Amino acid sequence: MVNAAKRMRALTDKLFHIKNGAGSVVLPESSQALLKSIYMRVPTGPYPNKEYYWGGRDFWHGELKRLKYWNPTLRTEIETIRNGENEPMYLTVEYESTDREALSQLKAYPLPKPQLKVKPRANNKTEQQEQEQNLREQRSAADPDPRKAQPAAQPRSVVEGLGYHHLQKLTPSPKTLQPVKLTPEILSHAPSDEIKVKAQPVADASSPQTTSPPQTTYSRSLTIPLAGVRHTEIWNWIRQHTGLPDHRRIPAPEMAEWQKVADHNRQAAKDRKLVKTGIDAMKREQLELKKAREAAERMAAEAT
Repeated sequence: MVNAAKRMRALTDKLFHIKNGAGSVVLPESSQALLKSIYMRVPTGPYPNKEYYWGGRDFWHGELKRLKYWNPTLRTEIETIRNGENEPMYLTVEYESTDREALSQLKAYPLPKPQLKVKPRANNKTEQQEQEQNLREQRSAADPDPRKAQPAAQPRSVVEGLGYHHLQKLTPSPKTLQPVKLTPEILSHAPSDEIKVKAQPVADASSPQTTSPPQTTYSRSLTIPLAGVRHTEIWNWIRQHTGLPDHRRIPAPEMAEWQKVADHNRQAAKDRKLVKTGIDAMKREQLELKKAREAAERMAAEAT
């Protein structure tokens, strides 16, 4: 049985990552457009081209898990698809508000571009180095190296042998996909992007009666595709509708407790490595002693 203290440290580390990080926010109740539900269709099991939707699965097990932890009343539904091809894979968020104008101002933003701050490389080449590089390029173009020749195109039979016979061409890398627009399959399956009136619940006879009419509630659903989208892009797309923060501010006591567990885990990893080194050395020494005894017994047997 695992030591109780060890189990508590493992659970503390696991709970810390569930509670904190991207997605660990409390949805504001005073917002004009309230996030009420999230619906996802993601592939699982032996689904073809499943690597296109790894970002959706990471969002499901990361940001969405934390968002559900801090907002238990948020409705979430995950529909997993195991078989078939060309199934519409998408994510739909539903907003509710008593102000129709607030929902109409929610824009169906495209997927945000990553904000990378890359410093341009300094060109420290001298004029002589640039001339030498141009001369090398001209020589390689005039007399190309046969060892660097491009491989010939694969015949159709080889492509079929790779398991892509049901496609007209090889599957591209998910990094090259830019699914900003919705496909016709998703548009026909997902809810339409229009403002609707929510059905009012039936009045309870035991509740006190009021003369004022019930307040009308509106809803609107926004959808994005999941093919080739990273989990950070999905979370940023949801955040930018109502200006949600990325994650909550971690309290100092909770951060200090987790830091103790992290320091203990690092020290434990070093100790395990030292213990393994000592055990391996002891095993090598025992093996050498065994070989020496066998050699001595063999020499004694030959002498007799």
